[in-house]
Amino acid sequence: MTTPAPPPSWLQRIRRATRPLLTLVFLGGGGGLLLGLVAFTAHRQGVFERQLHLSLRVPDASGLNPGSRVTLSGVQVGALRRLEVQPDGQVLLHFTVPERYRGVVSPASVVSIGQDVLMGDRRLQVQAAPAPPASVPDRFQVRFGGAESLDELLRQVGGSLRRFDALLLTAERLSDTELTPSLQQLRRSLQRADAVSGTLVRELPPTAATLRGTGREAMQASGELLRTLQQLRPQLSTTLQQVDVSAAEAQELLQWLNRLIDRLDPTRRLERSGPLPPPG
Repeated sequence: MTTPAPPPSWLQRIRRATRPLLTLVFLGGGGGLLLGLVAFTAHRQGVFERQLHLSLRVPDASGLNPGSRVTLSGVQVGALRRLEVQPDGQVLLHFTVPERYRGVVSPASVVSIGQDVLMGDRRLQVQAAPAPPASVPDRFQVRFGGAESLDELLRQVGGSLRRFDALLLTAERLSDTELTPSLQQLRRSLQRADAVSGTLVRELPPTAATLRGTGREAMQASGELLRTLQQLRPQLSTTLQQVDVSAAEAQELLQWLNRLIDRLDPTRRLERSGPLPPPG
């Protein structure tokens, strides 16, 4: 016969009742935080900002895709939205620029197709054409200024190579004018250190042997001195006792002479170092 389980406590009942609510609050808080991060990122990228809609006709859109960068004076300000092939074979590009650039970008702007490096992604490069903001519509078409050709890219690569070559020449001149003397000075220092170490290797063993011999002699002399002091200790003790007895006898003799002189001639007394006890 099994005993019935005890009823749950009030704390356990509260936990069971609030567990679904806590789970819902946790999921809602996590989702809200994620949505906040997405909204903040979108706001930083200007998604919620009013946009200017620009279009551009190009004969060839090779390397461009929806999402390709749009730059203004080298700064990314927008993105390519869509591409449409026209009946005449040209491609109509639609891209956007934030509202705050109204007046910097205008229908007089010229857009070209650029490329970061020889094999990099292509982008739309917008040239600024200042105009009164009120005169710039929300939608307008801009002129095409051409695309960077392969020759232009090769010229850029050639300029980079020339700058790198100049950097190498500068490094080579520095190594000839500054690095070589430093290496020579370091070599001389190493040679002097080698000579000092050789001298120490030659002179240190004899010196060490002499120091060890001197130390052994000093230890032997100190041992002999200790033994001599131990041997003389009894004799010195006896001598000091005899000196104490002689001093006491001399003191008594001096006292007796003083008493004798007092009786004969009180004005003449023997000098003494300290007071004498009264005569007996």
